[in-house]
Amino acid sequence: MSLIVYEAANEKLSISVTTVNDTATISLKGVFSVYARRNFNSTYVFVLNKAEIKNIVVNLAAVKFMDSSALGMLLELREYAGAVNQLVCLSNPIENVKQMLNIACFYKLFSIVDDVSLAKQKVPVAHCAGQCIFFEPALA
Repeated sequence: MSLIVYEAANEKLSISVTTVNDTATISLKGVFSVYARRNFNSTYVFVLNKAEIKNIVVNLAAVKFMDSSALGMLLELREYAGAVNQLVCLSNPIENVKQMLNIACFYKLFSIVDDVSLAKQKVPVAHCAGQCIFFEPALA
């Protein structure tokens, strides 16, 4: 069962957090830019303080645009999550957001999946100082 446990918004981006078992999904909607910094930081601090959370999925399906400061915020989330042994996965980026993530080589730093339901299928092989290495499970 999913429960909205946190919500924040400004005029350009709305943020909600849902949790299921040990996974928190941070869903973003709108323009992910420098103007979202305060709300995004408050959101991930809220999630990081939940001891039962081991996995964080950032759902980018409704993000229409992201700037370089948004990339920095995702890197900060990854760093802080790693410090408390939480794993971060990015999911559902639309094409222009996916291109930006690829240009920034985020596929080397994050597990990026096309569907939130696939996020938990990426199995962590190693986790060291906030750096996660994933492999794809074999399909039967």
